[in-house]
Amino acid sequence: RVDWTIIEGLKLAAFGSNSQSVVGNSLRTGGDIEYTCPKMLVRVAGVSAKEIGIEKTGMVADVGYNLTEKLQAVARFENYQVTTAPKSSARATSLGLNYMFEGNNLKLQLAHTMMNHFTSVGGTPSAYVDGTYKLGSNNAGSLTVLSLQTTL
Repeated sequence: RVDWTIIEGLKLAAFGSNSQSVVGNSLRTGGDIEYTCPKMLVRVAGVSAKEIGIEKTGMVADVGYNLTEKLQAVARFENYQVTTAPKSSARATSLGLNYMFEGNNLKLQLAHTMMNHFTSVGGTPSAYVDGTYKLGSNNAGSLTVLSLQTTL
């Protein structure tokens, strides 16, 4: 990963990885742009990946707004497309709150994700989106997660 600070608060980054596992090669490349100011963070990232012969592209946009010194409202939009057969796409929107503990290296996060527009060409199930979502054509779902996260 390479980061460039364009001006104070504005960063560009490029990244890539190539790895081998028991199921095959994984090649990922992408980049992001991030803007931060004292009360807000906005980040947009794009990625292209080829894993076990399946080509995928995706985009993620994150927004965080500090409501108080310890409480942050967050939103995320994700869009993924498999560009090799069976072609499929998926979108997810997440809304949540982060509570930062003393020192900001420990946070409690409550997030609700709405997964929608899970589609695939010809009605083929969208199991190939990322290996996690097993929804079929035109299905939707949601997930609420409470997590405690730390940095070391």
